[in-house]
Amino acid sequence: MALEDYLMPNEEIRFQSNTYVGYGDKLYQVILTDKRLILYAKRGLLFKSDDVVSWKLEEIQGLKYNEQGIIGKKGS
Repeated sequence: MALEDYLMPNEEIRFQSNTYVGYGDKLYQVILTDKRLILYAKRGLLFKSDDVVSWKLEEIQGLKYNEQGIIGKKGS
């Protein structure tokens, strides 16, 4: 499945990160739509599967982002 398969009707992508951020012990691409914050990743070598975590924007009360490294930055 593609990311578009997880979007709700009339939901538009506003921002899509080029790099990955850590959430838990996994890396995700950050997608911000007009309705939700989505963490998206494809998992598996032979058998690909999608890993999706999402929150409605109206439910988010706070967000913390941490970036480490000088040359090879890592965000979580």
